[in-house]
Amino acid sequence: MKRLIILAVSVLASPTPALADSTAQNAAVVIDADRLLIHLDSQLMPPARLSPGETREDVALVSFAFEQGYCGIGHLPDGIVKRVKEELSLLSNPKTDVTPNELCAALATTFSFVPDAHLTADIVGQGECQPLGGEKLAATHQVGANVAPNGSDSKKPVWRMRTIRTHGHDVTVMAITRFPPPRDLAWVGFDKALMTLFNADGVVIDLRQNSGGDSRQGLALASAILGRPVDVPVQTLEQLQTPAALALLSNRSRLVEIRGRIAGKPRDSGEEELRKKYDLLLERAKRGDLPRYSVEQRGNIEGGQKNVKTKKPVVILVDRDCGSSCELTVEALQGRPGILVVGQATAGAVHFREVGRVLLPHSHIVVNLGTKFVKYDDGRFIEKMGYKPDIELQNGQDALFEGLNRLF
Repeated sequence: MKRLIILAVSVLASPTPALADSTAQNAAVVIDADRLLIHLDSQLMPPARLSPGETREDVALVSFAFEQGYCGIGHLPDGIVKRVKEELSLLSNPKTDVTPNELCAALATTFSFVPDAHLTADIVGQGECQPLGGEKLAATHQVGANVAPNGSDSKKPVWRMRTIRTHGHDVTVMAITRFPPPRDLAWVGFDKALMTLFNADGVVIDLRQNSGGDSRQGLALASAILGRPVDVPVQTLEQLQTPAALALLSNRSRLVEIRGRIAGKPRDSGEEELRKKYDLLLERAKRGDLPRYSVEQRGNIEGGQKNVKTKKPVVILVDRDCGSSCELTVEALQGRPGILVVGQATAGAVHFREVGRVLLPHSHIVVNLGTKFVKYDDGRFIEKMGYKPDIELQNGQDALFEGLNRLF
């Protein structure tokens, strides 16, 4: 992997004295949290090329966001943090003009050895950038496609519930492809559907290709399955409250607002409220009125819910694309009597949460950085490894078919 990193930065690095002088001058530019904030009139389409100066400024902003707004600082091993800083320093010395795609791939290479699945870089309209020289993304649907409608378009339903007949039994199949916030119109009818979940003889929950979103609806689903509020595993959550971290969180809503403006959609009052909330917190943090971390503890210390048995047998279908909030739904249910998880290991995106954004001003690359670190009391660390299913399938096997065969 070290060789790949060197290959990545060699495209951008320059040892020339003239460039070193220019880099030193660029380093004198003051960067603060306000520089991280995305202007609401920003454009998102990347330019054709970046000059060395533009690349330096973009990388300097990434470095500041990483050092001041990323929750991994203080939780990741010092050697990993040092390596990221060194690689970013090399990227800030570009040899020639580069394309936004080249810079994005170089950033992805720098982040690739960090055990944080949320630490990524992407280009609007193109998706997440892949490391230089790295393996291509594996083919999707390795254990079958989610049976709900495609949820990538916000206008389409993200969930579907139907009843099928198999092995002489009626089975409810609830399929969910992503988790928008609870008040999103995509959830119309969902609460009512949960009340009828166990009208059949068994239940299949299809979470394949569900990359996550807002965890609340997934936990509502888990509560409906268990027949009581879910108590999560014991954990400590540390929310970083530096000005930089709060600026990154404000940017989440700012990007939603910008995308809505560009698409000609009505203003989202909910995102506007969130943006104003984080902007106010940002001002408080700049005055020194907030502690560096807000610490919260969650979970059932006694673990009594592990013995809660479901009304009917339940099978949960997962794959490598099940990440973040999808995994929190699995986490809340796996290991309980009457519940079987079938498929392949999940993505492993659970320890670095509340992901903020920074839009690089010249390349228009979006860099995603977690601002909340979650430490589990039992010592588990599954980042980029994921939760293993109870029944692990090989590529090409269909999880729905296998799950139905194991339901009764």
